[in-house]
Amino acid sequence: VLRFIGRELPAMEAEKEDSWGASEMEHIFDELQKRSATSANIAELVFRANTTTLKISDFGEALGKGTDAKRRKVLEAMEEENRLRTSYGLQILSAGDSMETHAYSFGGLSEIYDQFMMDMAGASEIPATKLFGRSPQGMNATGESDLRNYYEYIAQLQERHLRPALERLIPVMAATSR
Repeated sequence: VLRFIGRELPAMEAEKEDSWGASEMEHIFDELQKRSATSANIAELVFRANTTTLKISDFGEALGKGTDAKRRKVLEAMEEENRLRTSYGLQILSAGDSMETHAYSFGGLSEIYDQFMMDMAGASEIPATKLFGRSPQGMNATGESDLRNYYEYIAQLQERHLRPALERLIPVMAATSR
């Protein structure tokens, strides 16, 4: 049996885990969840980029004092108005009603998203250029040094963890194959 421990844990925690280490996925799972939630929240913000406020003079009275049938009629009328809004943004209103549109600015969102990606790359110990398939950023950036460092890191892990296990396994395999 070849035993691969995983990421090293502090002594007390390793003892609780029967000398097993932490899972690689456990190490990056929190960052993965943050990136996923950030991506979903940014998408939701984009869908709500413009908020329209419709001011109807007797809307509160119609909802508050009316019967269930009257409330339904008011809501149905609003749904119909929304349906009648054209793709050009034209809205038909009664003379006493008004409408305002409020647009949101998304300045800084791409920097926040990029930072979550960098956190994810750091937690996984894989360069962002490799992990996300992105072009290197910055002046004179080629990504070559990042990839070279990454491949050297992988080679170190192979030497430290894989070679000792294989040096035990190969003689056993060779002896049983005779």
